[in-house]
Amino acid sequence: MRFQLMTLWVMGFPGESRILLSFDGKRVSASRGDTVASALMKSGFYTFSRSLKYHRRRGYKCGRGYCRACLVEVNGIPNVPACITRVEEGMRVRSQNALPSAEFDLLSVLDKFPGLVSYKGLYEGLPGKWFVWPLSWRLIEKLVGLGRFPQEHGDYGKGERVEAEVLVVGGGLSGLAAASLLAEEGLNVTLVDSMETLGGYARLDPLEDAGLHERHEYESPQEAARELSRRARSAGVKILTSTDAYGLYPSKNLVGAYVRESYRSGRHLAVKFKYLILATGAYEEPGLFENNDLPGIMYDYGFRRLIVDHDFKISGRVAVVGRGWRASRLAAFLEAAGVEIVGPYGDLSSKDSERIIAAYGRKKVSGVIVDAGNRRRIGVEYIAVAKGFYPALELAAQAGVRLRFDARIGAHVPEHDGKLRVLNNVWVAGSLAGYLSYADRLASGLLAAYYVLVAEGRREYAEKAAALASSLRAGVLMSG
Repeated sequence: MRFQLMTLWVMGFPGESRILLSFDGKRVSASRGDTVASALMKSGFYTFSRSLKYHRRRGYKCGRGYCRACLVEVNGIPNVPACITRVEEGMRVRSQNALPSAEFDLLSVLDKFPGLVSYKGLYEGLPGKWFVWPLSWRLIEKLVGLGRFPQEHGDYGKGERVEAEVLVVGGGLSGLAAASLLAEEGLNVTLVDSMETLGGYARLDPLEDAGLHERHEYESPQEAARELSRRARSAGVKILTSTDAYGLYPSKNLVGAYVRESYRSGRHLAVKFKYLILATGAYEEPGLFENNDLPGIMYDYGFRRLIVDHDFKISGRVAVVGRGWRASRLAAFLEAAGVEIVGPYGDLSSKDSERIIAAYGRKKVSGVIVDAGNRRRIGVEYIAVAKGFYPALELAAQAGVRLRFDARIGAHVPEHDGKLRVLNNVWVAGSLAGYLSYADRLASGLLAAYYVLVAEGRREYAEKAAALASSLRAGVLMSG
C-alpha cells in the first residue's frame, strides 16, 4: 500500500485524456504524463534509432537524457532525447540514422561485416570533382550522420541574467538539503536541475532506508526527497527544473545554463553567484557483457522511472546485473512492484560465481547467458543494470578543479580541501564528491551548506560543521 500511495504521489491519479502522435508513420496513443520514450514502449516500439557505425538497434536506457541512445527526430528537429521529452498532441516522431526505418534498416548489414566500410576512407577516398560531393553527401549522411538537417526552426536564442547569493547545481538529496537550509537561514538561493522533477534517484526509491531513518529521521529516500523539496519551496528557493548547467566560469562567478521549455524552444541563463555548491550527481556504469546495447537493457534510474513516473507494466522476468546495495535495492524495488526477477548477477568485470556473459535477442532482449561454472540460458524480457557510478565531473573539470582517483568507488572525484571546497567559493556534495549512501549524500549537502554559512561569517556553524564532518567520515568508513 505504501508503495502504491507513493507512486501516485509522483505520477498523479488516473483519468487523464489520451493524446495521439505518430512514430515512423504509425499511430501511437499516449497519456499526458508520458515521455516520447515511454509512449513508444507502451505501444510496443523498442528500437528508436540505429547506431552510427554498425547500425545496431538503439532505444531507451538511462531515463535522464545523457546516454543519447534514444535520440529521435520530432516534427523535423533531429537529436531529441525521447526519454526526457513530453508527448504533445500530433507529434510526428521519426527514427534516426536508419534506411528506410529503425525497425528494418538496410544498413544493419554493416554489423555482420564490421570491416566492410572505412568511414575515414569515405571522406578521403572521394575524387575532388565538383559533381562528386553533392551526389555522395546523402550517402555519407545516412551512414555516419546524426539525423537529418532540421526541417523546422527552433527558438533557442532568448537569454536572461539571474543573480543569487548561492547557486546550487543539482536537485538530488544533497542539493536539496543544502538549498533548503541556506534559504531558511535567509540567503538568496537558486537551484537548477536537469530533470523535470526534483529528487534525483531518491524520489524513485520508496523502500525503507535504515541509515536515513537513524541519521536524518526519514523513513525512505522518497520521503526525504519529497520533504526536502517542500522545504526548499517553502523557504523561497528559486527552482529551475529542466535546466542544464553547461558552463562554469569561476573568474567571473558565472554559470551558463539552458532551460528546456520544450524540444524546440528554450532560453539561456547567465547565473551570477557569490557561492556555488556543485551537487551534479553521477552517471551509471554500464553492464559489461556481450550485446549489452540491446533494447530492453536499462539502467537503474531508467527502469525505476518507467514504473514510477509512467506506470509501465513489466511483463515477464527481469535479470538484475550488479552487486552491492544498489543492486539489492533495485531487486527489492522490482519485487515490491510485482516484477519477477532473476539475479542479481555479476558481469564480465566481476569475479562473481554467477555472471552474465551475454544477452541475446533479435529485436530486443529475450534472454541472458549466465556462467556459473557451466553456462546456461535464461529467458528474460528485460535487463536492469545497477552497478557502480562515475561522478558528473564536467563543470568541475571545466573550471580547472583537480581530480583524484577514489579507489573506494573506482572513479575520479574532485579534489577538495577537506571541507568540500574545490575553489575559493565553490563546494561539492553528494555523488559528485564520492558519497554512496542516501544518508551520506544528504549529510554532505548539509555540510556544504554549513561551510557556506561559515564563509558568510556565521561562526556558530563552525562547530556544527566540525561535528557533521566527523560523523560523515565515520559513516563513509562504515559503508566501505
